[in-house]
Amino acid sequence: MAFLQVLFENLFTLLSEEWRLVLGAEDELRNLRDNLSMIQAVLRDAEERQRTDHAVGLWLNELRVVAYDANDVLDECATEAQRRRLIPYAQVRNSLSVINPKRGLFWFKMSHRMKEIADKLDAIGRRRNSFGLRVGNGMRNQEERGDLRQTSSLNPSSPLGRESDKQRIVELLVSSQMEDSGNISVVSIHGMCGIGKTTVAQVVYNDEAAVERYFELKLWVHVSYDFNVKRLTRAMIESVDSCAYDLSNLDNLQKHLKEKLAGKRYLLGSNLQSMHMTLRC
Repeated sequence: MAFLQVLFENLFTLLSEEWRLVLGAEDELRNLRDNLSMIQAVLRDAEERQRTDHAVGLWLNELRVVAYDANDVLDECATEAQRRRLIPYAQVRNSLSVINPKRGLFWFKMSHRMKEIADKLDAIGRRRNSFGLRVGNGMRNQEERGDLRQTSSLNPSSPLGRESDKQRIVELLVSSQMEDSGNISVVSIHGMCGIGKTTVAQVVYNDEAAVERYFELKLWVHVSYDFNVKRLTRAMIESVDSCAYDLSNLDNLQKHLKEKLAGKRYLLGSNLQSMHMTLRC
């Protein structure tokens, strides 16, 4: 849930100056920050507890929905800021006037929407006490979290609230349109950091009812910022054969991989660290 902190910090940065023109906006910002801080303090324990406590999982799902609403506001604010940068100087001077009615109306609407978001966060925050969530406990360290992203293994059940996402991706992967494309087809899962993109991809990858029946081979590869083509190629070969290879020449590795995949329908799942995650078939 680290994406929440990044998301709201971006909102604070973007809106702070503009909201000074809106009556009561500074109070809304302060309340929003306070609510977020209280929720953030127990997120670590909540992320662990959701595995065994369905109610906590629902609570986190409500929090994600509010985060999506806030992200929509952020997109609109960023678009408005970009629009003002692109209009001629004379219009910019007028649009930046405190008494400009269009500008004032836009930020008044944003203030109203942020108040609704703050109210929802306040209600969600108050409910945290009913779960007995602990402050700052129960979180795996970053290295352990990274290990989970590097493997295709996880609890086979779908992540809470993402069943429709999983089903849509499965339908895309096994559709006749994908098969008739003639080339490698790509399904990309995009979104904010921490919303469960890799988890959804892992659930799809391990779907026995549809995916495992449709593809002859499956490969899962973790791609980090400092990725190495030779290492990735070797990892793909080992994912197919389930054994280690000592080939050191990239050309030989690629030829060997091509032989393994030739004429087969295969699914390649990859988690692109801190960028985006894709499923390829």
